[in-house]
Amino acid sequence: MFTTVYCLDGNHEWSQRMEQRTMAEYAEEEEEEKQDLPDESHKYEYFWRASSPFSQWYPCEFDIDGRTFNCAEQYMIYQKAVLMEDDEKAEIIMALDNPQEMKELGKQMKDIDSAVWNDRCQEVVEVGNMAKFSQNEELKQKLFSTYPRTLVVANQNDKFWGIGLNRKDRRAWNKRTWKGKNRLGEILTNVRDKLMESFLQSDGTKIDMENLKVTERPIDGNCKICYNAYRNTVFKPCGHVVCCWGCAKQFKKICPVCRAMIESVDKIFLA
Repeated sequence: MFTTVYCLDGNHEWSQRMEQRTMAEYAEEEEEEKQDLPDESHKYEYFWRASSPFSQWYPCEFDIDGRTFNCAEQYMIYQKAVLMEDDEKAEIIMALDNPQEMKELGKQMKDIDSAVWNDRCQEVVEVGNMAKFSQNEELKQKLFSTYPRTLVVANQNDKFWGIGLNRKDRRAWNKRTWKGKNRLGEILTNVRDKLMESFLQSDGTKIDMENLKVTERPIDGNCKICYNAYRNTVFKPCGHVVCCWGCAKQFKKICPVCRAMIESVDKIFLA
C-alpha cells in the first residue's frame, strides 16, 4: 500500500511517497517465499557454533610462515592487523586464546580501510583454512566426510559469511531463499574439494570434482554420484554400496561415505 503526502513550505511544494506495509503483509510474503521451492537440505552440510570443526573459532594448531596459530579466527584477525599495518594489535592477537576477544580486537584496528580488507578477507580465510585442514588429519577427514555436500554457515545474524538464516528455517533448505552470501561455506567447500582432488590424484587418477557434485535428491537404488545408473558396486572392507561401476573406478583409495581405505571394489548383481 502506498500513500503520497504533499506539504507546503513557503513557495516550496514537495511530495514524499511512503511505503506502508503491515507486519501481516511481510509475514504473508515470507510464507510464500518458503513454499513452492523444493527442500534441497540434503545438498548442504549446515554448521554454525564454535564446537563445529568447520567453525573459524574451533581450536586447533597450524603453522603459516613460521608462526603457529590456535584457530582460523586468530589467523584471519592477525592478517587483518598486518594488512592495516597495526603491529601492536597483531602481537596482542597472537597472545590471545579466546576467539571472541580476537574478533573484538579486530574491530578496534586503527585506520581500518574497509575496501582493502573486503578485497582481501576471503583470500585470507581460504589460506588459513587450507593450512588448518591440511595440517590436521582428523579435521581433514571430517571435512572429507561432508562430500559432496556444500558447507553452509547457518547463522541468522550473518549475511556475509553465512546465509542469514537458522538451519531450522525452511528458507535455509533452498539456496534461492537464502538471505546471505555464505562466503565461509563456499570457501570451506572449495578447500575440501582441492584437498580431496589432490589426495585422490596422488596415484595418478584424474578426478573431475565438479561433475561429482549433488544435483538432485538421489532416487533409491540409483548411483549417488551420477544418478544416471544403478548402484552395482561394493567397497570392501567397509561394505558400502553407493555408486555404479563407472563412478566406483574414480574412488581407488577411500570410500566416499565413511572415508575408510578401500582394499577392493567388487561388482554386484541383483537377482
